[in-house]
Amino acid sequence: SVKEPPLKLVPYAAAMGCGGSRNGPDSKMAGSNRRRLSIGHVDKLNGEVTEESIEEDRTLIAALNETDIEKLLEGVGQLGDRKYSIGSMTDEAKTSFANKSLQKLGDSLDTSRNGIGFTCRKGLKPESPNQDSFCIVKSGDYSFYGVFDGHGQKGHEVSNFVKENMIKLILKDN
Repeated sequence: SVKEPPLKLVPYAAAMGCGGSRNGPDSKMAGSNRRRLSIGHVDKLNGEVTEESIEEDRTLIAALNETDIEKLLEGVGQLGDRKYSIGSMTDEAKTSFANKSLQKLGDSLDTSRNGIGFTCRKGLKPESPNQDSFCIVKSGDYSFYGVFDGHGQKGHEVSNFVKENMIKLILKDN
């Protein structure tokens, strides 16, 4: 008979993938060359970053911030198509498991009759707000479902920024 190796018991949190990012003796990342992305350090992809390209990006972001998603949806699909947007709003609330506030734009929608369900709840960290964001955007035959997971001190602002601007970039280029 073949003897199986003994089971290695690990704490419940580590078994669930919640072990954290520390380099402990059992970590697969111990001794590896870890890098973190931060605002202060971004790898160059192609060419150099110039003042002109930075200004172009700022202009684009400013234009997106002034653009209403409903106006962008007008150009997608056919006349008479249902068009709506549902998305989470940034909350500073720190109550555990609290739902985020919602913003609904466009045609009214009974989500339960259309097979759409969603929730966005804050976790247990008492010192931070809900850092996650989501959006559902529909226009005619096109649908976009986005979930944005924020991390770090400004994670809620980053996930909300991506939620607000990603779909606008996609619609603008359509």
